[in-house]
Amino acid sequence: INSPTKSLLFTRLSFAVGFVGHMKTGRSRKARGLWLLFLLISCSFLLLLPPWLTISGVFHPPEPSPFLLHELPWLKLAEPHNGTFANACRYPLTNRTDPPYLLVALIFNRVHGSDLFGIGPYECRQWIEYMLYAGVEHIFWYDTAHNNAETLEVYIRPYIRARLLTYVRFHQLFPNSLSESFHFEQDNSYRHFLAHFAHRGKWVVQIDVDEYPFSSADQSSCFLHRLIREYEVRSPDTSQILLQCMIFAGNPRGDLVNGWVIERYQRRKYETEGVEKGYQSRQKPIYRADLCKGIVSENPHGVWMGEGKTVVASDERIRMNHYWGARESGFKPDTRESTAMLVSDSSIQPIASIIKKVTGLVKKESDTMGVFLRSMVQW
Repeated sequence: INSPTKSLLFTRLSFAVGFVGHMKTGRSRKARGLWLLFLLISCSFLLLLPPWLTISGVFHPPEPSPFLLHELPWLKLAEPHNGTFANACRYPLTNRTDPPYLLVALIFNRVHGSDLFGIGPYECRQWIEYMLYAGVEHIFWYDTAHNNAETLEVYIRPYIRARLLTYVRFHQLFPNSLSESFHFEQDNSYRHFLAHFAHRGKWVVQIDVDEYPFSSADQSSCFLHRLIREYEVRSPDTSQILLQCMIFAGNPRGDLVNGWVIERYQRRKYETEGVEKGYQSRQKPIYRADLCKGIVSENPHGVWMGEGKTVVASDERIRMNHYWGARESGFKPDTRESTAMLVSDSSIQPIASIIKKVTGLVKKESDTMGVFLRSMVQW
């Protein structure tokens, strides 16, 4: 090849190499720019994530506005002739030795993912609101959470601040007891209450979170107060009132996400379960705290009373709606045989509608991310 041709080829080859190099340099600069932009966006996201999680309520889920007892809104809806206004559910103190409350509720409870019945914070708040409507002046809540991810404290904090609820972490009282059965948790929660808080209430209703006292004859607020007053006047030697349980069974219906428990289960057995004596008897007690001598081990259907008489209330006057649900059938689909023993019963719905209207507790708030983060912290 002659020299002019060689020179031309060399020039073109140099140009091609330079062009490729320029392209590579341009692409490299562009890639570096994209990487820098990605890193900038990522860092900004990571910096803004914690404030956003805090504001959105992941770490501290949104709380309903706390009420003082005399400010509870449903008391304003009560009938004037029943005297159920501002001080409706307050115990009138006759002397300084009286307990501060006429009626308190005692409950132990654990919220955990393996519970197929699905009792969570939303359902627990429903129960609290209902019990306050019924006439309970204060609730003693023993949380048997096995770790921080299960604890309910953040969800029921408004009631604690309003001095409507005393919250106790059970396994902080009894360290190294996680391997014990729920009977251990139940019995010792009740015994701890009797040892430390029995002086706070004259009467105690001992109950579970899936149980709702109900009177078909009296659905106005503070109906449990009026029941106790009746017994104090007509039968002053009564120290324990046993409420017969009405079992609500079958699979849930209606709004399974935002509906209340008492709305999801509106089919029950034909008769109450609480008349026959013995362990199979389904009853729940309301008892005089100062006359109680102890807890019967592994039996929540009554307590050991040292004085007075124990009576079984008429289910027409008062009963305990026990929302047992699909547990009776092992969470299997309803069958013709299982539903044949059930009858529709929506008589509690008017109370649910009133409480939902005045409290605004009508929607389940998602806290999936919060549960995950608290689980990671616990881990």
